[in-house]
Amino acid sequence: MKKSILALAILSATAAPAFAENSGGFYGEIGSGVVAFSNSTIPGTNAAAFGNAAALDVAAGYRFNSMLAAEVGYAMSGDAINSYTNATTTLKASVAQVAVVGTYSLNDSFDLFGKLGGAFTSITLSGTGAAATWGSSNSSSNLLWGLGAQYNINKHFGIRAQYENLGNTNVVVNTTTPATMSVGVGMTSVGIVYSF
Repeated sequence: MKKSILALAILSATAAPAFAENSGGFYGEIGSGVVAFSNSTIPGTNAAAFGNAAALDVAAGYRFNSMLAAEVGYAMSGDAINSYTNATTTLKASVAQVAVVGTYSLNDSFDLFGKLGGAFTSITLSGTGAAATWGSSNSSSNLLWGLGAQYNINKHFGIRAQYENLGNTNVVVNTTTPATMSVGVGMTSVGIVYSF
């Protein structure tokens, strides 16, 4: 009987941290990755589509329980540059977001998650040389969705990998005849999560 009570006490003590980890609380994340621009070929020109750009992101959230959280975040890309003989064009983006995050735990170490919310995107187009007048600043509000996985190192630290689709933003190109391209923004990133 004493052995059973002792075993139960040890089991309760070792289970407590896992229970506390899943009971909710605040967390923060910082990461880096790549922003991919789609539909980014400037209309009426022979210019190539813009390539990928490096990105940084930060986020803060609150877990209501082991399955549901609310999160806000901000991300910004570096410059995606196209260079030509007599001109350069540059595209870059910044995004503020708010989302609901649903999590499914495979075990104590691995979680899968999905997010759904709103993305508030700003995209800047600029140019030099023959493209100096093409520039514009553009913004939009879009549906955000994302998918990812997290490896929990311990109850405080985790590593998160995710993909986020941030919708499309109409970008005006001030060529001789102004044109618009509907630029899609998708971000793939890896980050460190700290749970308080």
